[in-house]
Amino acid sequence: MTPPKILRNARQKMDGLDLLRSIGDRTASVVFTDFQYRQGLEVLAYGNEGERQGARAELPQMTDAQITAFVVEVQRVLQSSGYWFNWLDKYALFSGSWHKWLPEIGPLSLVDGFIWDKERIGMGRRSRSRFEALAVIQKGPRRAEGIWKNRSLPDVVRAK
Repeated sequence: MTPPKILRNARQKMDGLDLLRSIGDRTASVVFTDFQYRQGLEVLAYGNEGERQGARAELPQMTDAQITAFVVEVQRVLQSSGYWFNWLDKYALFSGSWHKWLPEIGPLSLVDGFIWDKERIGMGRRSRSRFEALAVIQKGPRRAEGIWKNRSLPDVVRAK
C-alpha cells in the first residue's frame, strides 16, 4: 500500500489513524487529538440526540479500542519529551475514564491542563457544563526546561 501524501501545515483529508501511521517514529514534537467518544452522552442518557444534536449524532463514534489504537500511534510518533494535547469533556475529565485509553507500553504523564470557557452553557443533569478541558500529556522524560518556552499562557481561556 502506498503511504498517503502528507501536506505539511495543511488540513489533511484522510483517516486520522492512517495519518499517524504514515508518520515516522519520534518525529512529532506536538500532537493534538479530539476523539469522538460517547461516555458522557451514554451516562446522561438524554435520548434526544436526534432532535437537538443531529449533526453531532451523525459523526462516527469511536470505541475505547479505537481510541487506544490512536494513543499508541501518538506515543510512537512523539519525540522524547514531546506533548500530546487531548480534548476532554466534563465527564471524561472528572470520571477519569480517559485513563483507560493510555497504553501500558511507555511513559505518558499528565503534566498540565487548560480550561476553555465557552461562555455558554451546555448539557448537564445537575450543573450545566460551559467548558471543555485540554489535557497536556508529555512523553518521557518529563521536563519543561528548554521544551515549554511560553510561560505566559493562562490555564483558563475564554471563547472568542
